[in-house]
Amino acid sequence: MAKDKEKQNTENPSSLSCLKNISFPFNTTFLIANAIFLVTSAFWFVTVSTLHYRTDECNRLVTTPGIFVSFSLLVMTLTGFYAAYFKSDCLFRIHFFIFFLWMFVVVAKAVFVYCLEQETNPRLFPGTKINEYRFDDYSGWVRRLVIKDDEWYRTRRCLVKDNVCNNLFSNQNMSAAEFYQMNLTPIQIFVFPVKFWGDFCRRLCGNMSGRKETVLDLAKFVDKGVQVKLTGGRQVTGTLKGYDQLLNLVLDEAVEFVRDHDDPLKTTDQTRRLGLIVCRGTAVMLVSPTDGTEEIANPFVQSEAV
Repeated sequence: MAKDKEKQNTENPSSLSCLKNISFPFNTTFLIANAIFLVTSAFWFVTVSTLHYRTDECNRLVTTPGIFVSFSLLVMTLTGFYAAYFKSDCLFRIHFFIFFLWMFVVVAKAVFVYCLEQETNPRLFPGTKINEYRFDDYSGWVRRLVIKDDEWYRTRRCLVKDNVCNNLFSNQNMSAAEFYQMNLTPIQIFVFPVKFWGDFCRRLCGNMSGRKETVLDLAKFVDKGVQVKLTGGRQVTGTLKGYDQLLNLVLDEAVEFVRDHDDPLKTTDQTRRLGLIVCRGTAVMLVSPTDGTEEIANPFVQSEAV
């Protein structure tokens, strides 16, 4: 009976046996490759695990997935090494199951990232390297994954800890041309609806002591009268209706002071009504309330021009 079964297995070999017969002529290469991957994954797993328990909560957002990835690779290479060494069919099954599972995860992630990139069409501003991404372009389920109230407080603590706010406004003496040619991260070009932008940054950054007046202080001037000094000596007053961090201003009921014909840098008492206008941030020099109690300079314009 046993001989008949052995004869039947010899005549009809299984697919795994065929795979094993093909693989083991290269057994030495397979062993060496698995040994290298085994040492690498073991070192990675120990390093990430040690860092995970020594770091803070912010960095654990990265180390936690790193532990899972390194451990799964360690198990895969370990089973492959022992399968090649002991010629075990069971370990070969486990090794190739984990391997194909990894391939499935990689392909699924690539498809997900591709579909996510296709959901939005970033618009490149003319003459700049700034791409505009709109949150409304994404699907509802993607937005729900990003906006979670319970995740916001942890994100805020991490951003404050890493000094993100001061880094955003560290180069306030650069010119507008230099700013527009920078390769900015999405958080540096992120624009909130005007009435929420100032409040968002204040909640994010807190009260930064010892800092100068910045673009964020325009939040208190919304729906109030402001006076704007533009390049070339132009001067406009109106009600501030909107702005962004690049100091593009939306003014309603705007009035421009007519410049003197003899000296274009001086203005006269004559005015002309402009209505609803948009002041480009590259042309804005100073913004102040109509009473002139304080002034906010454009941080992206060189001080010599002011």
